[in-house]
Amino acid sequence: MDELAGRIGLVSGGSDFWAKRIREFTHSPYHHVVIGLDAEWCMSAEPEGVKRMPSRHYPNIHWLDPIGAPQEQQAAAWHATQLADSPYNNRALALASAKALGLPVPAAAIRWADGHGYTCVMLAAAAYAAVGITLLKQPITSPPKAFLEQRWQPHAQAQPNGSAYATKPWPKPKTLA
Repeated sequence: MDELAGRIGLVSGGSDFWAKRIREFTHSPYHHVVIGLDAEWCMSAEPEGVKRMPSRHYPNIHWLDPIGAPQEQQAAAWHATQLADSPYNNRALALASAKALGLPVPAAAIRWADGHGYTCVMLAAAAYAAVGITLLKQPITSPPKAFLEQRWQPHAQAQPNGSAYATKPWPKPKTLA
């Protein structure tokens, strides 16, 4: 198994309009989230939709420590590939932007955005939800930096083997050499 399969990468340093606005609104160096497939490829939710991208497209990826068991990471990467060609969720982007600006986001607005594709945060959350790991409570309105601020937990109780991932806080990001 490739060590990056299923790993979540936080992207920083983009110079385009939206990358700058996301970092500005969220007070974070990160503006995008990808899911690693291997050393050369990742899955990404782009304005054109969910697609497989060369990792070199994002020169500043900070890979988070692995989540769950290796089999779960591999399965999450596979699930992310199954979402290829899904549309980008502009509705969710609007809600996440409103929340970042401190505006209220009512439950009716979240229902309005749900099921209309994926943002980068929603893609990572969906891939892990498919293998039973909840990354974020509300991925529709969460910015990329939420992966550093949240605790994650399996949908069910901790695994019988005593795996500690049920209560482990998110690690600080690191860049792989």
